[in-house]
Amino acid sequence: FIICGTENYRTSTNVLEQPVRSEPMGWAFQTISKHGDIGNDLRSILITDPGYVIVNIDKSQAEARVCSLLADDEETLLSYDTVDKHALTASKFFGGSEATYSKKVLGYECPERFVGKTLRHAYHLDIGKHEAMVNVNTDARKYKIPIRISEWRAGECLKILAEDTPKIKTVFHYLIQEQLRNNRRIIGTYGASRYFYDDEGRDLWKGAYAFIPQQTVSDSTKQVILKTHSKLWHIKIVCESHDALTFLIPDRQALHDDILELQSYFLEPIDFSECSIPRRSLVIPCDTEIGLDYCDLRKYKKVIKDEGTRSLVNN
Repeated sequence: FIICGTENYRTSTNVLEQPVRSEPMGWAFQTISKHGDIGNDLRSILITDPGYVIVNIDKSQAEARVCSLLADDEETLLSYDTVDKHALTASKFFGGSEATYSKKVLGYECPERFVGKTLRHAYHLDIGKHEAMVNVNTDARKYKIPIRISEWRAGECLKILAEDTPKIKTVFHYLIQEQLRNNRRIIGTYGASRYFYDDEGRDLWKGAYAFIPQQTVSDSTKQVILKTHSKLWHIKIVCESHDALTFLIPDRQALHDDILELQSYFLEPIDFSECSIPRRSLVIPCDTEIGLDYCDLRKYKKVIKDEGTRSLVNN
């Protein structure tokens, strides 16, 4: 783990080499994709220790929620809890309805929803149409998702997003630019801050737009790590993936109580009152999965007392 590896407080890791280890050693679990054959093969060989189950908890659309809060867009923020936002975005790009591309309806993420998610994140950070096209096509190829878009299509999709959520530009981006003109310093949550020294222009703005969303999500996840180490010493943390944590939890009667305790850490309000763009506190919902290997994780349901945990996982 490299403590100063990134500018926006995201976790950075590197392979261990000499003199720390006699030969290169290490595996960055957080980079293992859920998409494609290779990702599933790699995940399938990561199995639980005897007497443990794998529990993965991740924040739901975390950075997008932070951007909407900073934009003072309560309507969009609410929609993340009432609809499949990325599926709805895909319907505006490709036609059809939200249900046509919904992950809950289909049971998997279709290519069009992947484009909707990728381009919404790109729009929040003011990424241009060429870079947005490259991001979509590169990730689609890497994850073996059967879709490609043109630069023109990426530009049209970004225009749709600008019409759909105009406050991202008129409030969030505008206030970040004003803050940089004042003192070149952006203050995030948990006391984090960063100075920006680039020449004034698009590259400076883009870096600053990303700081608070990325720093907030990463640091809030690390707060969960600290609480877990302090209060739930019997639980092992095996992977941190920016907005998610993977745990090894003892397979016992208290498993459900342990999961509820972990979920409560994820659901603690994030204080934006001292931020460069002061806002109300934000609670980011989380999703929980459970399994016996890192590949076949299923949505967690409450354990029934007369039903063994392993039966729950297998069924």
